[in-house]
Amino acid sequence: LDLRTPGQQWEEVPISNSMREGLRRCARSLREQPRQAGQSLLIFEGREGSGRGAASHALAHDIGSPLAVVDCEALRASGDSFIKQAPSIVLHQRLWDAVLYLAHADALFDQEGRPLPDAGRFIQALAPSTRPLVLSCLPGTRWREIVKDRRATPVVFGDLSSAERIAVWHAAAAESDVPVRSETLSAIGSR
Repeated sequence: LDLRTPGQQWEEVPISNSMREGLRRCARSLREQPRQAGQSLLIFEGREGSGRGAASHALAHDIGSPLAVVDCEALRASGDSFIKQAPSIVLHQRLWDAVLYLAHADALFDQEGRPLPDAGRFIQALAPSTRPLVLSCLPGTRWREIVKDRRATPVVFGDLSSAERIAVWHAAAAESDVPVRSETLSAIGSR
């Protein structure tokens, strides 16, 4: 469990403008609604490098909370059951008043894509929080099988179009004061 103080702004997240605006609306809603246990479960589904982690940082920053990151691969490798570790995670999340980000949540599944025996109970054990729970997984992960009856909001992080990639690279270069020719940006964006 790793506590992070997010400083990432939405403009720094390499996602499309329409997705950015949708996530901003989601953050605004989370910020303005009264806190209730189990209120928000977000599923960030996308390939590595698609912006899921950066979006979680920006979401936490936007709602004014730190981000508690749980690496599900590391939890699985520790040898302890997920359910055994849940009370400590919930306690830390409450004490820190943090958004909980489950990185590599596809580690809650076996090689055939079936949920591990205690995966569903693990997710249910994390439900009492009044802060959002973000489950981050690869495309095709059968996350619905572990969230059971809990309401979840899936967010699919797809590949950016060529124009969107060019815009991301242009913004990054401008922010770093690195001059980049437009031909170079076009070549990078077309990959």
